[in-house]
Amino acid sequence: MQRKLTTDQVKRILASVTQDLLQTSLVGIISASFSGIEW
Repeated sequence: MQRKLTTDQVKRILASVTQDLLQTSLVGIISASFSGIEW
């Protein structure tokens, strides 16, 4: 197995992680505003 990550792989991983975090926080904010909770 290859242990070293290429720069492209790192960028891809970071991009997907960032997208996941953004989507999760967006969903949290939206559902919170719908249920009347203020952050």
